[in-house]
Amino acid sequence: TWLIKRAIEAGTIGAERVAPGLLRNVGALEDADAMLHVLQVMHTLPIPPERRGPVEQFVRTCLASSHRFVHAWGYRGMHALGTQYPE
Repeated sequence: TWLIKRAIEAGTIGAERVAPGLLRNVGALEDADAMLHVLQVMHTLPIPPERRGPVEQFVRTCLASSHRFVHAWGYRGMHALGTQYPE
């Protein structure tokens, strides 16, 4: 996930290109660093309607995390989700 995060931030790869695979598997992430990497680029990822529920569950899991950085970045993830789906 760090490589994906780095590639998105460097502009080497577009977020829209990796978003489908990354978001399809987001619920399986258990490693705090991997969760953090996804949260750090979530604002760049287009979230398709069919992934909205799983992504929301992922973000809620992050908000409940005891890992302080995952917990803090979970708010940014919720903001990204709310920006794309204001309802």
